[in-house]
Amino acid sequence: EGVLSSIERGRTETARVGLVSSALGDHPDVKEMLRGLSESGIELNVSSVRAESLDAELASMLVGLGVRTVTIAPEAATPALRDVIGKSAGDEMLS
Repeated sequence: EGVLSSIERGRTETARVGLVSSALGDHPDVKEMLRGLSESGIELNVSSVRAESLDAELASMLVGLGVRTVTIAPEAATPALRDVIGKSAGDEMLS
């Protein structure tokens, strides 16, 4: 709710906003926030999305908001390194 109201207050002539976050997909209300942006007619850019938080619904919502490219952050290059740092994104998620 705070993000949406901030966007509306700062909105000028542009219909596109950018969300920069280290863990956008981990926000507990990310899908509700994206629905609110969509209802407001706002298009979106995002900096990146952690691979393990990206599901089909979130990807579809991002596309619907005009996102054409997104950086997927796997956190480490190999499955073994991801296991060491506790990240669950397998290679199948990244291809």
